[in-house]
Amino acid sequence: MTPRPVAGQYLTKTLFRKAVTCPRKLVYATRPDLYPSQVTSGDGLAQYLADEGVRFGNYCKGMFPQGVEVGLSGTAPTVENLVAETAGLLKRDTKRITVFEGAIRHEKFFLRPDILDRVTNEDSTELRLIEVKAKSWNSNKSYESLMWTRGKPKASFLRYVQDVAFQAMVAKLSYPEYKVSSWLMMPDRAKVMNGGNLCDTNFDEQVNSEGDENLVLADNQGIATLV
Repeated sequence: MTPRPVAGQYLTKTLFRKAVTCPRKLVYATRPDLYPSQVTSGDGLAQYLADEGVRFGNYCKGMFPQGVEVGLSGTAPTVENLVAETAGLLKRDTKRITVFEGAIRHEKFFLRPDILDRVTNEDSTELRLIEVKAKSWNSNKSYESLMWTRGKPKASFLRYVQDVAFQAMVAKLSYPEYKVSSWLMMPDRAKVMNGGNLCDTNFDEQVNSEGDENLVLADNQGIATLV
């Protein structure tokens, strides 16, 4: 008989990614007491790729200078506290609020989106869920030719589409009052870095005289592209 997951465990985006590649991997991941991890440390390439992903993630956060990171308030980083802090930030009485590493929970689903960008317009409020990926993009080519084939995501993008789709589903369940849209933010090979440095873009010039609530969206700033 297949072992049951540990009681009280949430389905996160990491566990979801394991499940869509192989359902048995989900069993292994949720029962480390029965299936200890056989992964060993010391893979230099894997560590390099992880470091580059963190570096690009920090760069993308810099494109939203009005952003607030969840979990730095000094309270215990429990699921309940993180979810409550995120909800409080999103409900601020401002036209725009950007949240880094927020927390969203609905029943047994729990996730920490890279970026949540809530923008209120005259007729609606949009919650943009942005997943940062270090996979390269080329804005000189069409969206369809890069990501899709015969109406389906290409194999090279399938896991990213599944990832952000899962997160968008949970966000819609948790925040039905918002119009939820999902985005991938990736480094654009068609753009050039400022002086070869990921973090030297002058963001202050992008804020207009009315303050950061009206900061333009990040689609065409720096070397990152929203897709």
